[in-house]
Amino acid sequence: MINGIDESALRALVSSVQRDPEQGRVQFSAITEWREGAHATTAVRHFIVPSDEPASLVGTDLAPNAVEILLSALGACLTVGFVYNAALQGLEIRNLIIELDGKLDLASFLGLPGGTPAGYTEIRAGCRIESDASPSALAALAARVIATSPVTDTLRRSVPVELTVNGEPVS
Repeated sequence: MINGIDESALRALVSSVQRDPEQGRVQFSAITEWREGAHATTAVRHFIVPSDEPASLVGTDLAPNAVEILLSALGACLTVGFVYNAALQGLEIRNLIIELDGKLDLASFLGLPGGTPAGYTEIRAGCRIESDASPSALAALAARVIATSPVTDTLRRSVPVELTVNGEPVS
């Protein structure tokens, strides 16, 4: 065990996907249900993830909003990337903190003219890592993590999102 990760199980997973790439093709799903106002809950496997808007955005501040959850997803993905890749390299991490922030303009979301994107225009992530690894080893680890992060990759690419309403496609 290193970084709380069973590296032999992780290596077995890597070998399994290497031998049979189909083993690495997975699908995740979620079901979101509106509760009231801006409050909703999303079922993911056996977990319930609440969402809401802050009072400043006319919510009841019961939970993070969707774009805050997106930052959380990125932070969680980067964290797993750091600890998994460090474990595979035999690097011990004593502490890891990732601070994220993003900027967005509410105009498009609110239906106002202006031509600004509805989502984040910039996301920054800063990592603080306590480890005996050398600065160059940590830099190489970080480069690998950012290059292989599924959430980072999803944010950087144009991924089709299809929406249907009562079974009918929305254009």
